[in-house]
Amino acid sequence: MEWPSSANAKPPPPPADSPGRKPDAANAPPSAEVHEFFSAAEKCVQKRFAEQYNYDIVKDEPLEGRYMWLRFNPK
Repeated sequence: MEWPSSANAKPPPPPADSPGRKPDAANAPPSAEVHEFFSAAEKCVQKRFAEQYNYDIVKDEPLEGRYMWLRFNPK
């Protein structure tokens, strides 16, 4: 005879929004939408960096402003 206990019970499935659950591919946004989202976020970060540190990280060159940038060439 088997007695009911928590050791014999199966755990309930995790909620849909829990980190341990994999998202369904059907609910994922299209790759173009994801690309557009991250491209916009990346441009925002690049602009903020350039304004704060007067350096263009895309062209890898200093801009006019507060900081004086020097190129470092290690031997």
